[in-house]
Amino acid sequence: MTNLSCLRKGECACITGIHAPDDIRQRLQSMGLRTGREAEVIRCSRQGPMQIRVGSINLIMRRSDAARVSITTGK
Repeated sequence: MTNLSCLRKGECACITGIHAPDDIRQRLQSMGLRTGREAEVIRCSRQGPMQIRVGSINLIMRRSDAARVSITTGK
């Protein structure tokens, strides 16, 4: 299983699930991270936060939170 934190700048993937306790899952879903939505990495550093675009929303998120979001790529 691949997660959102594994993507590099410019890569896109489809969100397949969020594996987190209810409070964290609800917070991520309220930011637009939902199953079936496409996410694109706009900016990232090796260990710092990531800038993600989901639809028209730009998010800055911790890698630890991005690691909870499972994805599938078109590869």
